[in-house]
Amino acid sequence: MTDNMKKSDAGQPAVLSVRKRNGSGKLKDKSVAFTVISAVWISLFLLALAVPFYVIIITSLTPYAEIMSNMKFIWWPETLTGIAYKEVFTNPLAYTLQSHSLKILLGFGNTLWQVIPTAVVGLLVSGLSAYAFSRMNFWGKNILFYVTIATMLIPGACLGVVGYLMYDKIGWTGTALPLIIPGLFGSAGTMFFLRQFYTGVPKELFEAGKLDGMGHFRMYIQIMLPLTVPAFLAQFIFSFVNGYNNYASPLLYLNGIEELYPMQLAMSNLQKQFSGMGSPVICAFALIGLLPPITIFLVCQKFFIQGVAVTGLK
Repeated sequence: MTDNMKKSDAGQPAVLSVRKRNGSGKLKDKSVAFTVISAVWISLFLLALAVPFYVIIITSLTPYAEIMSNMKFIWWPETLTGIAYKEVFTNPLAYTLQSHSLKILLGFGNTLWQVIPTAVVGLLVSGLSAYAFSRMNFWGKNILFYVTIATMLIPGACLGVVGYLMYDKIGWTGTALPLIIPGLFGSAGTMFFLRQFYTGVPKELFEAGKLDGMGHFRMYIQIMLPLTVPAFLAQFIFSFVNGYNNYASPLLYLNGIEELYPMQLAMSNLQKQFSGMGSPVICAFALIGLLPPITIFLVCQKFFIQGVAVTGLK
């Protein structure tokens, strides 16, 4: 009896070790399969992103005569040329008649003064609203917060005609005011994003601030802002890219005033004017238009990822 128990006890670790080895082997097989599937999926996703950029770059560097003489897509031209980019900056069609300035540079400059003040001021106002909803107690706070969030459910296209009638009534159509002034009051989406971050900041910091005699505005400036720099930069990138890609609002409110056209409208008009010169020039315009947001993202990529990650953890 005792010998049998010893044998069973002695054999039990061996059986368990075999089971453990089999279990670890299955887990290892699953992890390898998951790694392979993930690598294939990510490769396909990167390929889907890279192919359009490759098409734009190669087409812009392909001679127009070679494109017209070939019925198939040219993956690599016989000769590389930069004539399309030369036309972008030297052709008379690329300049305005009034000020004789380069349309693409004028559009980029208009985008900067129309978008950046709105993004910066609107971000600060959204931050103040987020601080109020997360750290201040006042009557009707929850109701007001839910009403503000509910405005995000309204499609922007539904307000286009109403907005145009209102701005036309007060004489703002034909100017850049409808593109700048509304954004200065902040954004519900940005406020909600920052509020999620603010709720995770330790309350002890604000209690210490109150003991030092700080008011809410001073605590927001000296305590909250330094802690939320990555989140603010992430939201600034979102705001700038949204403003940079805005096409419908300038088309609706500027009434065809070319001197006020931002980048998207300027690019659209230039592509129409240069349509007779073929796809290389059009692709050159498209590639130049992609450079500013890509540059900003590459420069601020570290802060962008950090801001999104930190806010998600909070």
